[in-house]
Amino acid sequence: VLILQAPPDVHEGDSLSLRCHSRTGYETRNTVFYKNNKIIESPVKLFSIPQISVESYTWTEGDHMSITCDTKLSPHRETTELQFVFYRNGHNVQGFSLSNQYGVPSAQLEDSGNYTCEVQTPTGSVRKRSNVMIVEIQGEQ
Repeated sequence: VLILQAPPDVHEGDSLSLRCHSRTGYETRNTVFYKNNKIIESPVKLFSIPQISVESYTWTEGDHMSITCDTKLSPHRETTELQFVFYRNGHNVQGFSLSNQYGVPSAQLEDSGNYTCEVQTPTGSVRKRSNVMIVEIQGEQ
């Protein structure tokens, strides 16, 4: 008889210990854990890979530019606080904050570049980066 006590929902970033004990005299070589008759392979994703988006890929100097970083939390963890950071050409342009938006009040040519965003849990135990988005700022005509 094997008794396993585990929480009903386990997500990436959670700490979990599963132990299997065998009777004295029985040797255990390979242990496989199952849940609902399926092998446990990986945890449920806490949140999706972030998607970075803008209203336009081309801006004119002086325009207000806003970039958004969206992700979706697991339904069982919708109240989890997430932190967002934005990068341009690999350099941090807005440090970790609770805001999923990065804004430039008056875009300049040097604001052009490859933008990515990253989302993490407050402890940093789960961290994911978006795809790259190219933004071009054009000079005033």
